[in-house]
Amino acid sequence: MRISIKRLGVTAAAGAVCATLPLGWMAFGSSADADCGDRSPAKAAASPPKVDFDGDGNDDVVTRSPQSEVAGEDGAGYVSVVYGSQDGPDPERHQVLSQKDADTPGSVASNAGFGTGAVARDFDADGLTDLAVAVSRYGTSSGRSDPGAPGGIIVFFGSKDGLKQSALVEHDGRFDGELFRGGDFDGDGNADLVWGVGEEKGLLKGPFTRSGSPAGTGAVPSGTHQANWDEDMIVGDLTGDGADDLVVPQSHGKATEEPALVIRGGGKSLTAVRQGRLPFGRVGAIADFNGDGYGDLVVERQPLGKVNRPSSTIEVVFGSKSGLSNRYSVIDQDTEGVPGKRKAKDNTFGSAMDAGDLNGDGYADLAVGNMGQETAGKYHSGAVTVLNGGPCGVTGRGAERIALDTAGVPGAPTEMREFGTSVKLLDADGDNRLDLAAGGAGYERGVDNVWVVPGSGKGLKPKDTSAYGPKDLSGTDISGNTIDFSEGFPR
Repeated sequence: MRISIKRLGVTAAAGAVCATLPLGWMAFGSSADADCGDRSPAKAAASPPKVDFDGDGNDDVVTRSPQSEVAGEDGAGYVSVVYGSQDGPDPERHQVLSQKDADTPGSVASNAGFGTGAVARDFDADGLTDLAVAVSRYGTSSGRSDPGAPGGIIVFFGSKDGLKQSALVEHDGRFDGELFRGGDFDGDGNADLVWGVGEEKGLLKGPFTRSGSPAGTGAVPSGTHQANWDEDMIVGDLTGDGADDLVVPQSHGKATEEPALVIRGGGKSLTAVRQGRLPFGRVGAIADFNGDGYGDLVVERQPLGKVNRPSSTIEVVFGSKSGLSNRYSVIDQDTEGVPGKRKAKDNTFGSAMDAGDLNGDGYADLAVGNMGQETAGKYHSGAVTVLNGGPCGVTGRGAERIALDTAGVPGAPTEMREFGTSVKLLDADGDNRLDLAAGGAGYERGVDNVWVVPGSGKGLKPKDTSAYGPKDLSGTDISGNTIDFSEGFPR
């Protein structure tokens, strides 16, 4: 059975409730046409940050390979950049970044994890996007990495010719590269970096100099949060005040007192707050799904006490002027209009997410990765589902699914291909419509790929999908063993 894109118009969306409910209740059974408050036109959803290193108007596609071998060193890691064009990503024009390059700070080191994290923002305020790359263990001149050595952040600066000059960012503390995000946390219009929780100088304020110096630093509060169980950093403006906020989720069953840490941006410093519904979760995103001007938090819901047991359910907690509210909705593959079944074997619906306005209606939409989805009978072939935003937030109305047996998508379903391991919304062809980039890591060397599905005002256009892998990029031969070419995109 072929699985093509589904455009389903439905009158009800079970699991999309837009009312204030007691915290212990599950939000099921409401109609998509229920009273969702203000029905005035949506305020335009914020676009994802541009990833345009050369300033040509086309977003560029960045993939991280932090576990891959470089120059004979296992786990040294590298990052690939494929530049966008009017026809989408152009593999003929690309860069492969690593610490093997003479002008990149540090040196190739075993298990250094170059590319453990990446953030694309305009750090020096020159109008061009720059790329900050996390190194989990900073190398030494001997070519080896001390397991106890702190990591580092290397910024590659944009230019009309692409990424050029690089610098090691000044920071204090033990940086391991995992909790590393970008945003405008003080609302001054400059891109900042955040790393770690509870770090006295974990906020690095922009703009940055070309030598890697931030304009200032600030503390990242931890509250009563159990930092050893942190899963992710999710960035977005929950309150609509123009400054990004930060949500640090936890999924471990012992974190019942504070399953998510909310850190409010704006003003002179970051502030830890206790507010609204705090879901247990892992990965997530923040975007304005219901068009009220406030960012909403979506997370992959995690069952209490069941670490690394995906629930195949996502939960949306609505934002407000004061931050997270008690209003929330729950959606999964049993929600009407959403393709697939929630209880399918090894389903991982929600294992990767990104948000943005794909159809131009003013509401943010949600791309949901499901690398464990069985497709055409193939175990863990994977799929990506796009859920539309609207007055009630994310529902199943008009949901679309892209998989490797969707007409026009290069490749075919195979076991363990894991299409949808990573997802990213960006405008790779410069037409002012967001496109869907999806990674498929798989477990077999040489099958890693990135697919980019163009967007339009009427939805995605899978017939024009492009795909490439490490074999298509000269320069990736620095790795004798690329095992995670499409593990993730920049945040």
